[in-house]
Amino acid sequence: MFLKCVEIEKDGKMWPVYAPTDQGSVEEMRKDIGEIVDVTKKRPRSPEQHKLFFAVINKSFHNQQTDFRSAEEMRKALLIEAGYTEPQKKMNGEIVNVAKSMAYSEMTHDEFQALFDKVMDLICLHVIPGLGKEDLLMEAKK
Repeated sequence: MFLKCVEIEKDGKMWPVYAPTDQGSVEEMRKDIGEIVDVTKKRPRSPEQHKLFFAVINKSFHNQQTDFRSAEEMRKALLIEAGYTEPQKKMNGEIVNVAKSMAYSEMTHDEFQALFDKVMDLICLHVIPGLGKEDLLMEAKK
């Protein structure tokens, strides 16, 4: 659920209140009308930052000097190389590290930015050697 802090006038005073930002949030909040709830505040990642990350991945995939079969395969390999992993048990009991979820709810803005920076470094080192980070970002923004 995503909320935005806005001000409303009540009894001649301005009060800060949280308002839902989308229909799903409206429906979720309606369940709690009249109730007191405990809410933990967390600033979500920026949608623009998220889109830029995937634009970088796609641009890198299409210009790669490696042999990844898909942008998703490359993205997961980059996450693993960046150390953004979690252990997973295979059927034979062996534990392997797999890429963790990048869902909005799984990472703060700062955590995502740190991972983005590591992935950019890895792309410029292994996927498109010699390409500068600024050049990659400019190409991804086109």
